[in-house]
Amino acid sequence: MLTLCLIAEVFRISFPSPPYSNQEQQMVLPMFVSSLQVLEEPGASSYVYGCTLLETLSTVSVFSLEGCTDTLSDLFKLFFTIVRPDHSTKIRQCMIQVMSSVVQEVSCVSQELLDLILINILEPAKSEMPSSYALAVDFIRAASTHLEPYIQLFFNNTLVTGKSSESEVADRIYDLILELHGIDPTLLLSVLSQLEYKLKSTDSDERLKVTLLLAKMFALKDSKLALENKTLWFCFLGRFSDVSSDVRTECVKHSKYYLAYHPDLSGDVSAKLHERFHDPEESVRLETVHAVCEAAAESLEAIPKLLMDDVQERMRDKKWAVRKETMTNLARLYRQVTSRSGVQVAEIKKIDWIASKIFHCYYQSSLPDKLCVERCTLSCLVPATLEVKERMSRLISMYSSLDEYATRAFGEMLKSQFQTASSLKSFITYQEEDVEENRDMFEGLKKALSYFVSEPSNAFEILDSIFKACKDQKLKDEFLKALSTDSLCPDVILAKANILKMVEEMKGVSEVIKVLLDHCCSILLDVESVQILVEKICEDMHIHNSDDCIADDDQVALQKLQLLKMVSSAAPTFFSKPETLQHIMGFLRSKNEQISKTFLQILTAIGGHVHTSASGCLHPVLTQLVLKGSPQLTKDATRCFIGVFGDSASMIERLFKNLAAQERLVFEHANLSNTLIAIGQIAKLQPTLFATYYKQVIRDFVVKELLVIDRSKALYNEGNPEWSEESSVSFETQAKVLGIKVLVLWLLGIDRNHKKLAVPVFRLLDTMLAHDGDLQGQDNISAPDRSRLRLSAANGILRLARNPVLVDIISVQQFQRLALVAQDTCKEVRARFMDKLHHALKSMELPMSYISVLSLVGTESDKRARAQHQQMLIQHIGVRRNYFKRNPSDHTHPEYILCEVVYLLAHHPCMESVDESSTQTVQECLSFIMEPLLRGGDAALAFLILESIKKTVDAQDPENKEICEKMHNICDMAINEISTKVDKKLQGVVTQRIALPVRLFSLSKKYSKLKFNNKATEDVSESENCQMISEGNDHELGGKRKKALKEKTKKKPKKHPIEIVSEL
Repeated sequence: MLTLCLIAEVFRISFPSPPYSNQEQQMVLPMFVSSLQVLEEPGASSYVYGCTLLETLSTVSVFSLEGCTDTLSDLFKLFFTIVRPDHSTKIRQCMIQVMSSVVQEVSCVSQELLDLILINILEPAKSEMPSSYALAVDFIRAASTHLEPYIQLFFNNTLVTGKSSESEVADRIYDLILELHGIDPTLLLSVLSQLEYKLKSTDSDERLKVTLLLAKMFALKDSKLALENKTLWFCFLGRFSDVSSDVRTECVKHSKYYLAYHPDLSGDVSAKLHERFHDPEESVRLETVHAVCEAAAESLEAIPKLLMDDVQERMRDKKWAVRKETMTNLARLYRQVTSRSGVQVAEIKKIDWIASKIFHCYYQSSLPDKLCVERCTLSCLVPATLEVKERMSRLISMYSSLDEYATRAFGEMLKSQFQTASSLKSFITYQEEDVEENRDMFEGLKKALSYFVSEPSNAFEILDSIFKACKDQKLKDEFLKALSTDSLCPDVILAKANILKMVEEMKGVSEVIKVLLDHCCSILLDVESVQILVEKICEDMHIHNSDDCIADDDQVALQKLQLLKMVSSAAPTFFSKPETLQHIMGFLRSKNEQISKTFLQILTAIGGHVHTSASGCLHPVLTQLVLKGSPQLTKDATRCFIGVFGDSASMIERLFKNLAAQERLVFEHANLSNTLIAIGQIAKLQPTLFATYYKQVIRDFVVKELLVIDRSKALYNEGNPEWSEESSVSFETQAKVLGIKVLVLWLLGIDRNHKKLAVPVFRLLDTMLAHDGDLQGQDNISAPDRSRLRLSAANGILRLARNPVLVDIISVQQFQRLALVAQDTCKEVRARFMDKLHHALKSMELPMSYISVLSLVGTESDKRARAQHQQMLIQHIGVRRNYFKRNPSDHTHPEYILCEVVYLLAHHPCMESVDESSTQTVQECLSFIMEPLLRGGDAALAFLILESIKKTVDAQDPENKEICEKMHNICDMAINEISTKVDKKLQGVVTQRIALPVRLFSLSKKYSKLKFNNKATEDVSESENCQMISEGNDHELGGKRKKALKEKTKKKPKKHPIEIVSEL
């Protein structure tokens, strides 16, 4: 070693002309290489001499002789092998200097030597030998100028000609480009154009490799490649639309780095991602959602609004996997932002829409969507694992950000959770003998729970297995603990875990039990958490035990109260603690009536669960609100009183006697409004109690003293406005409106056996409509008051029609007069009546025949209102069509509303004199309703219904030929409407019999014995007068009620109000 050090010193002193021949130098060079092996062990005795030798060799170009290729390879291999992390910087620099001098002095760097360098920057050497990797990186940077031509030649041969197959790294060319780009981008300046060529290759695998390479190169945090090479960047952007889904996926996968770290590229990438959100491949859409959400987690400000809107849209994707991942990713983003310490309000506002959009998915019909929303809520929106106070704060914050539809969905989720928990609890606690006695109820529970079984074919079998498993008392006890509303959230979580552990070996059953428990178990709310929730809302509003100074905005404060109202409706037992009720009772005397009203509704929902200690204090407060409170609070206070003290008939009767006392049932009483409102609620909710006093209240006061008598003498003038503000309505009119509501509420409370009591009430309301709101017809009521009374009467009939017990009592004439309110002369009356009608039709509380009332909107002069009503008409017809698909029945076809439409228009006042004006009115009404009815409907069925009507007469007045002619003419107009709107042939067979309503139509004598089939084959686009072949099946009219066809009913004369009173 000393000798070699001396020889090296001689080389240094005599450089550049050493005193040795080339042959002698070639002999000593391998000795130099072998002696440097001692550097591998820094603790060796000869390590110092090795360092000296290396330092000397780094100062002279000893290894630059020709024919020393093997020696040079050994030298490079040795350096990359012996380098260690504990080597000093000087040693590493000397190694780099020696290798740099070799590359600089030799005439050509061989491929073998180049491979020895490059293989150390690739895996697995990069991970397994980090010191070698660091040495290779430093060496390439130091000798980049001299290595560049050899590296470029290597890439040219490999990428273009493929001649470097003998190279060890030729098959990893793209990994090598990526590493070299990170080390020194200038080495690849001539290679980039070749990559652009490769991006356009016809081989999808090759395009995928190049795309992956460039995606990583562009994505490097400090990369300027896209800005320096625009051509390559735009060529890469084209791969976002590649024909191969794998290529598109790789492009999307790396786009999160461009959004987060390269704001200059955000615009280009956002446009491409916007397209990929609508990619036909599910996997690409999934990856796009992942990329944007992960980028948003890194930097929310870097994500354009366009992309976040696209993410929202994917929650309505047709594929369940995409919807699930979108909801999950957005929920995680919400949790990440809201869980950061010191998060700013501005940041939270940027993502507060996420909760609303997730809850909108609860309206999806599929069970997995609903379960996913519930899991996102409990894991991210309001993590159930949080400490109870933090959890309630998060719940308040989340709920305050929800929009109307999300709020409703959240309430439905809570209600469904506790209802299903109750059903499951009843199911598992059934005894065998109970099952036999209450088989229908037990089967009903099974049917309700079968919704949560993914395989409907064997749902009942799985539920039976669960029922049998719960015979194990230990398992049943755990179920009861998990489903009990008295259990705290930690206990529920523990019981749920125990159940899943006990049933984990029951294949097929354990999955269903997990789904049921995930849905039913209350791990968000319990008795303690609700108490804290109430306390926090009190603190936020700053009104408990203080004045009514609301710190929050009124709307936000009321929204927080709606949260309590929603929870009380779903789980009233959670409010059973006296401390919770004391907080709530403190709000009842609030100066803000809306706050007091909301808490009355909360107490009403709690009802019988109010603790005994609190009910004693509650009684005088509620009694005071009922008797002397504002009219706005009286209704809720009465309901609350009945809900809390419903088990005590004596207390409710005592309250009613106070209300119905003779001194209070007088028109001049100061609290008449309170009395009428409270009596109406008692009449509906306590019909048995009210039945004893109904003559005293309904007949003697509401009708005789209130509705029939006109005390004011405001003469009616046609020139006066027909509407006025609420504050301008006279006290008498307000009292009469309340009286009408009392009548309606009374009828809603009666049972089926007493429904005949409704006949005179319907006649009274109909008379009020017939007399334009003036029941007596003496013109003593002003025009605005008449409008109020007409509206109240119409709304009253509409409300009663929603009751299945009372709807059949409404006569045809009463229905026709009610329909004419849609064409009332007062715009406000029309608008408010139609709002009530739309609401009832939307919830399917009214019979389908009431959709025919919308035909009269065809003459509406307000274009905006007309368009809104048409949209609602389309919605109502769509709802009925969907219902028909789920419940097939001949009489639920929306086309059957044509029966009522034809009859309604034939008896319309405008048809009293048939002229051009009346024909135009009918045409407008028909066009208005026929267009949405034929859109996606059964035109053949509509055609047959109209042709069937042409063979009938008016069931109410069979001898009136004029009315029959009008009906037949309107049918022809409707058939013509079909021929102009339907462009294809009406082909096929209508399988059901045409069943017309017998109260409207009866067969004419001409067709009473005629038989014909239901096949329509005429082309309605070519013929205005479609014909039907008269052969085949019997045409049945009106189903089973054949006797009604033979009866000839006559119009009953209108009765005076005094006669109606006598009937009551």
